[in-house]
Amino acid sequence: DAMLDERWFIPVQAAVAYGAYLGYPGYGELLAGMGLQTRAAPGERLQAFGQLMGGTNVHGPAVKASAGLRYALSDRLALNLNAGRTEARSSSGQRFGATSLGLGVDYLFAVPVR
Repeated sequence: DAMLDERWFIPVQAAVAYGAYLGYPGYGELLAGMGLQTRAAPGERLQAFGQLMGGTNVHGPAVKASAGLRYALSDRLALNLNAGRTEARSSSGQRFGATSLGLGVDYLFAVPVR
């Protein structure tokens, strides 16, 4: 994630999975977008966030909306718990949808200004 200010950020997400899928040797997606988070008071570690991203996966153009909680370990590193929904459509018009629950690590490329 790249912070724009204390509330807005640019999320970038890349995901890969190893295992045959739709004739490919695996699955992958690359998404980027905009996110909004609650303000954190000095010393406060827990924040709520939401984000909307667009990009591509093996099905074609994709969008993903997600929301969750982030627990800051430092100014640059945090753990997150999120739930989201991905929708994609192939060039032949077939639809793909997936609901996800994730536990992850966030790394901020820009240190927030307080």
